[in-house]
Amino acid sequence: MILIFNYKGILIRLSVNDYLKKNDINGYSIFYIEKFPAQDGYLIHLKNNLGQERNITVISKLLPLNVIHDFMLGKENMK
Repeated sequence: MILIFNYKGILIRLSVNDYLKKNDINGYSIFYIEKFPAQDGYLIHLKNNLGQERNITVISKLLPLNVIHDFMLGKENMK
C-alpha cells in the first residue's frame, strides 16, 4: 500500500470531499488513499462515524479528476 501525501493527494482529497457534498453523501470522510501502482488511479477508502466503510475509485491522468466511481452507488461521475 502506498499512501499519498503530496500535492496531488491534497487535490484528490478536495475533489472527493466536493463529490461527497454534491451527491449528499453525509457522514463519510476519507480514511486513507491508496495508489494503484500500475495505473493512474487511486482507491479512496471512506469511513463514517458508525464504522461503515465505502470505497471510491478515482481514475485520473491529469487534475482535475477525470472519473470518480462510487462502488456503493454503482455509478460514475465523469468530467
